[in-house]
Amino acid sequence: MPILLKNQTSAQLHATLAHAGVSPHLARRLLAASVKRGELPALGSDLTARLRDDLRALTEIPHLTQVQKVVSPQDGFTKYLFQGQGTGQFEAVRIPLLHRPDDLKYVACVSSQVGCAMGCVFCATGRMGFGRNLAAWEIVDQVVKMQADSPHPIRGVVFMGMGEPLLNYDAVMTAIQVLSEPCGMAIAAKAITLSTVGIIPGIRRFTAERHPARLVVSLTSADPLQRRELLPV
Repeated sequence: MPILLKNQTSAQLHATLAHAGVSPHLARRLLAASVKRGELPALGSDLTARLRDDLRALTEIPHLTQVQKVVSPQDGFTKYLFQGQGTGQFEAVRIPLLHRPDDLKYVACVSSQVGCAMGCVFCATGRMGFGRNLAAWEIVDQVVKMQADSPHPIRGVVFMGMGEPLLNYDAVMTAIQVLSEPCGMAIAAKAITLSTVGIIPGIRRFTAERHPARLVVSLTSADPLQRRELLPV
């Protein structure tokens, strides 16, 4: 199987491709070129024509397919429907923050799963049931595709789309690192937020590992009895 770029951090790419002659610096160039331009980096002192040929054989740059795009005429929110390499389609939303003329930007609301197993009674995704976990690159590429379609930069990411992010923990954390790496999307980790309905093992792991991203718990109701009715978890 080819090594999927955008699916690993630069450190992981170095560890995976060191045997082929990829240095830490070249691993960062690989990530930057695949994320920002969808291609391998240009030839240079650390990338010979022969090594680039080897990398073409060893790696693949995967891409999501945009199935649909809908723009709200009221507020400019834009919903995208994507297809990855696995079964099922998933949504992402571009949220405009354009109230400051000197700081025009967007926040990307991304999905971490196709469907969801949590069954929250008010949630359309919960009624779909669980389809599959998204790969890290499928999460990253939601932001990449929305940025390519945007006149202003995406400065934040919220995991509040389809799925429960803490039930796809490893892929989500890898995606966050790629999105926040300077050679990735360079989005500040403190501007990336995970929203969970309350997956306690995931919350404990997240805090123990001291991730710089933000974590929020979706209470829905401050009344425990009402919350139990609305959120089976």
